[in-house]
Amino acid sequence: WALVVLFAIIYLVAMALLQFASEEFTAKASIPAAGVLATEDYELLTEHYSGLFPTFYTLYKAICGGVDWGDAAKPMFELSTWLGLIFCTYVAFAILCVLNIMTGQFVEAANRMAAQDDDLIMSEQASQRARLVSDLKRIFAWGDHDGSGELNYDEVMTVLADPKMQSWLRKIGVEVDAYNASSLFGLLDFDENGSLSVDEFLMAMQSVRGSARSIDLAKAIHEIKAVNAHVQDLGNKFISLTRKIK
Repeated sequence: WALVVLFAIIYLVAMALLQFASEEFTAKASIPAAGVLATEDYELLTEHYSGLFPTFYTLYKAICGGVDWGDAAKPMFELSTWLGLIFCTYVAFAILCVLNIMTGQFVEAANRMAAQDDDLIMSEQASQRARLVSDLKRIFAWGDHDGSGELNYDEVMTVLADPKMQSWLRKIGVEVDAYNASSLFGLLDFDENGSLSVDEFLMAMQSVRGSARSIDLAKAIHEIKAVNAHVQDLGNKFISLTRKIK
């Protein structure tokens, strides 16, 4: 709609200027020496205002940098100071008001599109997470042969050894091979009770998603936590022993 308003303004101003320019053309056509404009200004008038389309095009170029608007305004000022002021008012209004409004509309539209992109990204991430959880629950159900709601060591090893399950795990980003499969259960069993609940399985599998290096990193973190636990236990025993000696 902003373009419609802009072209409507250009059309109205073009009709007003052309009305006075046509009078000069009529006077010059009858008597070449007649009229208000000198030869140089008349050539500019002929170049820019010889008809509706040239006038419309001149006004369009004056606000888009296609022509120096001072050159386009010169014959108008020579015809009448009021015509020159009308031309200057048109340029100021079109550039400072209409074009700025159009720019604001485009910026607002771009911001809306960016916001929609953010919403789409968040929606896609939520959808991917939901699919991941669904796949992991299906893997858990497949491995839970006794229906206990938990996976023990043997059941986890059965899942990791099955080629179909390995392909499924790789599809969701868990790289399992013969090198790290046997140690993976220790990484998954956070509470070290010898079995995995469905929540523990979901959380653990998501923490080791990625390449084999990611699993090795998870293993290192797990071992560091175990060492810290042993150090704390030794510290507590040492403090207890010190108190007994005192």
